[in-house]
Amino acid sequence: MTTLAPIARGRKYLGMALTIIGAILVAYAIAIGGLTGSIIGATAYAATIGWLCVMVGPWLWFGEVPRTVLERVRAEVAKLKRAER
Repeated sequence: MTTLAPIARGRKYLGMALTIIGAILVAYAIAIGGLTGSIIGATAYAATIGWLCVMVGPWLWFGEVPRTVLERVRAEVAKLKRAER
């Protein structure tokens, strides 16, 4: 049985909390946007913060970002490098 250092354990729990809070904020923004017909004001801020939490949370929790985001960023960087040539 392996034990994590207190810092690694705290980082893992922080990532878990950020992921869950981010998912709740994004779901809230989608629900409110569906009811009102638009995402503006405080709802837009909640959606943005939620999305950032959903992106950073898994990195802290699992040590990596979601695979689709990583692949998309790599594809964009490769496209930019080809455009420079």
